[in-house]
This record gives sequence, structure tokens and C-alpha cells, in this order.
Amino acid sequence: MNLYEYVRDLDVPINETMRINCPMCNGVKTFTITNSMGTRLWNCYKAACDARGKARMHMSMEDMRKIVDSRNGVSRKQEVFELPEYIVPYDNNLQGNKIHYKENYAYSYASCMYDVKENRAAFRVYNTAGVLVDAVGKALNKYQIPKWKRYGSSKVPYFIALQTDGTIITDPRKVSDVCVVVEDCLSAVACAKHNVPAVAILGTNLLEEYKQYLSVFKKVIVALDPDALPKTMIMAKELRGWVDNVKILSIIDDLKYENETDINKLKEMAWN
Repeated sequence: MNLYEYVRDLDVPINETMRINCPMCNGVKTFTITNSMGTRLWNCYKAACDARGKARMHMSMEDMRKIVDSRNGVSRKQEVFELPEYIVPYDNNLQGNKIHYKENYAYSYASCMYDVKENRAAFRVYNTAGVLVDAVGKALNKYQIPKWKRYGSSKVPYFIALQTDGTIITDPRKVSDVCVVVEDCLSAVACAKHNVPAVAILGTNLLEEYKQYLSVFKKVIVALDPDALPKTMIMAKELRGWVDNVKILSIIDDLKYENETDINKLKEMAWN
């Protein structure tokens, strides 16, 4: 079977994903095809199947209009997100929270906001056009449930990179050489502090929207927490249909704790 011709002939709207039975191994609903800005990306998630690839396809006028809308930050489905009024600028001394100094430092580093109502540090989430589309709240009380929450309904991951003067970069296209995928925002901030752009997926599940977001990078390093190694292996395989260079970083501790060995391995893998 000519897999390229098979994928080309499928009707997949731009920026959408289709999941079907794999034409190569017959896996049930294991084969996905995504139309990412006119590039078709396909991948079978069955471990024993090698069906994956990507190729540019002919685009209709409607497809091109959607691409222009996307690049201009126009969304015809997503409503404008505004921070709730009870989210205010973060102050290290607010509410007398007893927070580990490294965690408190991270909140300041990331220019976090503070949720007065639920006692959370709020990380702002931007799309690739630099538009605020969501926020993610981290509980400051260790017994608080849920530990993490989204304030909006977007499916955009948290991204952070830093310029040499500490200014936050919110557009991944400006630093598209490499990024590291981590589970939470604190780990992302720790990586950014060490000059490695980071994307936090808020867990261990890789949504289709996250794959599309990560496709702007030339190299992606998957570095989930040490107890999620099986998920790390699966995620790396899924990303290989979207990103040319995918690496796996085995770490001793969560990256938010900035273990020296882990950080040195990360920097070496990122920039070599």
C-alpha cells in the first residue's frame, strides 16, 4: 500500500485530526491523521507498527483562510478569555503562605498572578499569537484539591522561555529550535531558568492540540517525572510523527527541584 496516497485522499479539515483503523497493521482506532497548516501528519500508536510520517498537501482556499486566521490569532470557536477579577498580582507575602523558597521564587520568576478566592498561584497561558487564552492555578495549600486547575476551557499548554534579561517569551515560534516537555508549570519554569524553553502539559496525557503546538519545534525533549517513564516512552513515539528530532531524558527527580545532574543532562541534550 502507498501510505502517502492513502493519507492524501482522506478528507481531513485543516487543524483537525481523524482517528481510524490502521491501514497497515489493522489496529482498531490506532491510526491518526492530522491536517496541520496544510501538512498531513500520520501515526499509528500500536507499538509494533511503524506507520508514521508527514508530507505537504494541496490546500483549498478555505484551508488557506484558516491558516491566515490562525497566524493572526483569530479563532472562530474560542471565546475571548479574561482573568477572573479575584486573580490579582502575586505577592510573596500574601496570605502568609508558608511556601518553599524555590517554589516562591518560581512564582515570581514566571510573573504569576494570585487567586485570592482559592489561594492559588495562577500561571497565564498564551496561544502562539501571544493572546491570553487561559490560566492554570496551583494550590498553595498542600491539602487542597485539585492541586492544579484550569480557569478557562482552552487546550493550549503552558509555555515559558526567558530572554537573557529575564523577560518572559510567550510565543514558541520565537525560540523554535528546542523545548522540553514536562508535567507541570513549576518544572517548566525551572527549565526556563536554565535557558531551556519548556512546555507543561499539566499531566501525562498528550492531547492532539498539544502535538500540533509542539510541531513548531525542531527538537523536543520529553522529560516527564521519574515515575512516568512508560508514559514518556509512549509520548516520544507519538511525537515522532510531528517533530523531526524527539529525545527522551531520564531524570533522577522532578525537574522543578533542579537536581544538578538532571539540569546538566537537560542542557547538554538541548544544545548539543
